[in-house]
Amino acid sequence: MSRVERVRGHATRGIRFFVVGTAAAAVHYFVGLAAYSLFGLGPGTSNLIGFASGFPVSYSGHRWWTFEESREPHAVALPRFLLVQLTNFAGNQILLLLAVRWLPLPFWFILGAVLVVVALGTYIVSRYWVFRT
Repeated sequence: MSRVERVRGHATRGIRFFVVGTAAAAVHYFVGLAAYSLFGLGPGTSNLIGFASGFPVSYSGHRWWTFEESREPHAVALPRFLLVQLTNFAGNQILLLLAVRWLPLPFWFILGAVLVVVALGTYIVSRYWVFRT
């Protein structure tokens, strides 16, 4: 594979990761925001519900589109992805709850900022471990 082909592959994968991640984060964000704003649930519970709602969007999009060239079978990739996402969610939850407690910012802003911070780690681990090529 030439250098140009490798760069093109990384760029394509990065764009796809961004699109899928944005879709999954939007589901997470809006479901979490609705749980908090409309149903009066606490920040932690709302974030968990949002995460659980966005997970299928994230896995299916990355599995079948972002990292379509992956040779990892579903039985290997899904548990790995779940582990990565649960680890990321733990970090997300800790950051969210600390920020809600200590920063005078609205929940909608904090939730969005935390989702962006966690996304980079998800890409790196997904690319090199979960969906190896």
